[in-house]
Amino acid sequence: MSRLSPLLCLVFAWGCAARLQGVLLADDDGQLRLVEPEGDSTRVHLTPTSAALTELESCTVAVTGPKVGRGVWAREWEVLTAADGSAPFVGRVELRGSNTLLHDRQTGSTLVLSPESAAPLAAFNGDVVMIIGFVEGPNVIRVMGWRVLEDRP
Repeated sequence: MSRLSPLLCLVFAWGCAARLQGVLLADDDGQLRLVEPEGDSTRVHLTPTSAALTELESCTVAVTGPKVGRGVWAREWEVLTAADGSAPFVGRVELRGSNTLLHDRQTGSTLVLSPESAAPLAAFNGDVVMIIGFVEGPNVIRVMGWRVLEDRP
């Protein structure tokens, strides 16, 4: 029975999710670290659902997943602020007719990207991108800048 206890503790710890917030930075070895406001640094282990985090260096993110030792296995993630301090829109780009849409994972809504500012994004149809911009009208975003987070194979 005593040999079973550590195994149960490990299984229990794996199932418990922690939510950490901070600035995402890469160290000299290329390993991602989440630096929390208090100054604590936690290693971020990527999973298939969090591979896009590699493109979010210097952004403030929230990462949710099991915390094991000094690291967290990122299952869920959310961008809180871009590197410039603005609140970005993050989602998959879709071309539909003459419209360029963004399925925003932050809000769960579909946003229309202003045609003049979104023209360069047509090449990224199906990719997950982070867009820096502002609201121009109802569900319409003017794109000021973008970063591709995840290419579709």
